Amino acid sequence: MMKKYIVVFKESCKGSLQDNSISSIAALGADVGDRLGIVNGLSVSMSEETAEKVKKLDTVEYIEEDQIVTTQ
Repeated sequence: MMKKYIVVFKESCKGSLQDNSISSIAALGADVGDRLGIVNGLSVSMSEETAEKVKKLDTVEYIEEDQIVTTQ
């Protein structure tokens, strides 16, 4: 089952290195969505199994399941 995640890259992962990382994530079977410049990351739909593989990439700082955040 596919879930939505936010993948955040390490600070050093920019430009062509980030492009290559995004290609690697897609090659693992993930559906790559929009880039999120404010957090140096992107939205991704993928299985939990694929998420575990993405976590192990050298350029990834962390991933978390996408969720709605509200403020009061």
